[in-house]
Amino acid sequence: MWLCWYELVRGYCSKCVFLKFCRGLRLQTHTVSFVLKSLTILLDSVFSLAYPLIMFISTVRHYWLLSTFRRSPADSNGSTVNILVLYAVLFLFGTGTTFWLFTSGFFAIFAAGFVISQTLIMIGILIVLQNRRQQSRFRKTLSSYLGVSVVITVSSIAITALTGENLFIEFVLACWHIAILGYIFHKSIEVKFWVGLLTALILTLVVDLISSLVLNLLFFESLVSLINEETVTSN
Repeated sequence: MWLCWYELVRGYCSKCVFLKFCRGLRLQTHTVSFVLKSLTILLDSVFSLAYPLIMFISTVRHYWLLSTFRRSPADSNGSTVNILVLYAVLFLFGTGTTFWLFTSGFFAIFAAGFVISQTLIMIGILIVLQNRRQQSRFRKTLSSYLGVSVVITVSSIAITALTGENLFIEFVLACWHIAILGYIFHKSIEVKFWVGLLTALILTLVVDLISSLVLNLLFFESLVSLINEETVTSN
């Protein structure tokens, strides 16, 4: 990579004041080349350090634009690393946004609910894509879903912190989430937007229903006892 920088800097410096300054000092050609090469290595090092930050900003910008219907899921990074990072970030914000989750027994229930619901959504996305013979787009579609979910979750946390709990705002955010998933389906399986929206709505309702049933079967007694303990403590 530094060779590209070297050629770029050398080509530019041949027409700039730097080279004229070197010629004025009557420096040897090998000295000028050494200085240019050192400058090239320095620029390459700076670029290498800044590259992760540039990629992070670019990724955040992409998912923000996608969540506002201005990007396509085809532009998402569908690598395994990116999907795992998005899943981990979504898990962190989705289950550990308040301190009391970590200090009470509710955390295990919320974590289990998150894993169950997200797993069901992944399966649902795969089934939808397979029905349209677009399973090759699964990674990008999943990455798009996780990315916009992170954006909406962070937005929800910020709005709740500023305005407090508001059922209307939560309803709007839930509608936004469904609309974005519908938009992702609209682009990924190449159907009309209302078809993608209906698919997203049905998938969301089915996932919520199955998740609730599974959680009730697994954690009903624990959930009731924890609620009773919290009620007694608050009184």
